Amino acid sequence: MDGASILRAMVIALTPEQEEACRRALVPVEVVRASDVRAACASMSMVLPLVVVVDEAISDADRAELTDFATVCGAEIVAIERTPPGAGYAARLLDAVRAAERRRVGARG
Repeated sequence: MDGASILRAMVIALTPEQEEACRRALVPVEVVRASDVRAACASMSMVLPLVVVVDEAISDADRAELTDFATVCGAEIVAIERTPPGAGYAARLLDAVRAAERRRVGARG
């Protein structure tokens, strides 16, 4: 089975530049776009992303709601800067993918 076909990330209400940075950093992980937190939460149990990427300026209420859904799905939440992310951003995303994957398979990391 090709593992890459089941690895997904969800990006929520990002600018085109932020989304493109995520897509480049996460190749070959499939990136699924959600227009807002409500849409993300409604589809998260079907998409089952390993990583959920949001703008760092997300409201506290949206972050709390998103955290509840992400926790149930075993996803890591990663915030992205409004300006183009720095060189360490790809490493942060890949670390989040690994952490979520370990949690899902029950391994302790």
